[in-house]
Amino acid sequence: MLDLSRLPQAFAKGFKETFFADSGEFARYHYPRHMEAMEATRSYKRCTIFGANRVGKSLGWCYALACFLTGKYPHWWRGRVFAKPIMAWAAGVTATQVRDSLQRYLIGTREQPGAFVAAEDIEAVSWGKDGCAERAIIRSTHGGFSQIEFKTYAMEQERFQSATLDCALMDEEPKAGIYTEAVTRTATTGGLVLTGFTALKGVTPLIAHLLPEFADGKPTDPEASGHWYTFIGWDDIPLAHLSAKDRAETIASYLPHEIDARTKGIPRLGSGKVWPVDEREFVIPHFEIPDSWPRIAAIDPGYQDPTGMLWGAVDMESDTLYLYAEYRKNLQPLPVHVDVVHRRGDWIPCVIDYAGANITDGKGVFEQYRNALHNPCFQANKNLTEGLAEVYDRMLGSRFYVLDTLSLWRQEYATYSRDDKGRIMDRTQDHHYDLMAATRYLVMGLKYAKQRPPGWKPNNHHMRAYDASLPQQSLSLTDAIL
Repeated sequence: MLDLSRLPQAFAKGFKETFFADSGEFARYHYPRHMEAMEATRSYKRCTIFGANRVGKSLGWCYALACFLTGKYPHWWRGRVFAKPIMAWAAGVTATQVRDSLQRYLIGTREQPGAFVAAEDIEAVSWGKDGCAERAIIRSTHGGFSQIEFKTYAMEQERFQSATLDCALMDEEPKAGIYTEAVTRTATTGGLVLTGFTALKGVTPLIAHLLPEFADGKPTDPEASGHWYTFIGWDDIPLAHLSAKDRAETIASYLPHEIDARTKGIPRLGSGKVWPVDEREFVIPHFEIPDSWPRIAAIDPGYQDPTGMLWGAVDMESDTLYLYAEYRKNLQPLPVHVDVVHRRGDWIPCVIDYAGANITDGKGVFEQYRNALHNPCFQANKNLTEGLAEVYDRMLGSRFYVLDTLSLWRQEYATYSRDDKGRIMDRTQDHHYDLMAATRYLVMGLKYAKQRPPGWKPNNHHMRAYDASLPQQSLSLTDAIL
């Protein structure tokens, strides 16, 4: 949020006369990214600013929303133009945060009304506790009145339903469900969803949806998806927002994994990551694992949820673990999973989650695997805190690497986060963490790792293709690599 206490002239001259003007310290030519974002509203229904801290994300979108509400557009405007009064939402994390940012930029405060929407254009305001506006009626040049409701993400998702909107402004990252409700509410009007936030939670389900390239997916085409976005960092704004001295001192106070998000707007790794280490630190090109390195496998059984498996090898000289193969499938019988294990090596010790799901009675899954596998089998150490710490210690100590062919593992890692209470986020239909669990089991079971027996080679039985009569059993690239 821009600290307006540093900018008294914004109140003296008026918001619209100060920001994005023809000239002056805060003239619009100082804000090329903000101008691009406003112009994008003409062509796209969903526009997002992924911004660093204190770059004016909320400021830019509030300027645009004020134009929509009042029907008053500046001479330079090239964005969307509504030819009627509109219905809008402005939503943020908490009521006080909405009051101190969106409300303050749009309509001001109860004691000092007027901001981007001038005081004379405010017909009425419904006030809640602590000076928090709940709803405002705004005069429109098109005749009649626009309406805006101020909401918080703390409200139940149902409070974001059953409305028809022309514009929804989401300040800071909403839950994915709230975002999709805003999209739904604006769908029938062909309206806008404007979002601006600093991605400190890492690659959440919403980030993975909006920016699939950050979740190891392919970038979306804005023309096809209707979603436009930009990154705004400290280098894109005037020093009046944050001086060079302040920037240097502030960067020094950030944790290393926060710097990209807080200074460039890039949602790499946020404070919510379970293991706050950029994957560029440990993902390496595929190479042939030496036969002399001991190997270990880990299995996280499932049925409705996928069964996840990982294979690792240990460089004993440096005590460094390399994850070199993966597997994740659901709705498959036990023999399918067993066959995959055998094909990779029926001598490789397996650590198995003894509490995993079973397609029959949910019990005895470890015994079923032990009876079906030729491999030595051991119960996994399921101590969550100890397992997470051991993996993290290896990451920080450069004793943990993942081959770049493990695309499923990297997808899970990108969204493996904690919520605001420190709990690992629950699984969703699109995000499972079976391979993350298998990573813990494998690291905690390294003592069972074993070298390949002399002369062992995969035979035709172990390397046979899947039976075409069984569904969903085609091999991925990494399934085919021994």
